[in-house]
Amino acid sequence: MLGEDYTDHTFEPLPLPSKEGSRGESRINPLPLEVGSAYWLSRAYRGNNQAMLLCMALLTESLERRFDAAFGIERSESERNQRLIERSIQLEQALNVIRTGLEFEAAVFEENQHFWQWFNERGIDPYALPGEDE
Repeated sequence: MLGEDYTDHTFEPLPLPSKEGSRGESRINPLPLEVGSAYWLSRAYRGNNQAMLLCMALLTESLERRFDAAFGIERSESERNQRLIERSIQLEQALNVIRTGLEFEAAVFEENQHFWQWFNERGIDPYALPGEDE
């Protein structure tokens, strides 16, 4: 990711270090941090679960770093990485639970719509008392 002045940058591909014995040279197209962040956030907004997990984990880590700095808590980079891994696993598990609940809710809604259509096709008012004239 590039730093400042990205609007004037032509995004020239940058070579990556290659492994010994590999042929050719790998290159990447660098993007400013803001563009990468906007991309992943837009993917999360559109329902990409992996993008959502990434954004949540990084947002939480970012806030944790600021809180740690504010309260004088020191953590090693390896400890932060471990916390990020653990948090990502917890977020993925929570997302799976939520997804299961949403799938169930969608199935119930679809079933409800089916029965309402069935009642309407037969001229039945499910809220009418038995024996009421229509």
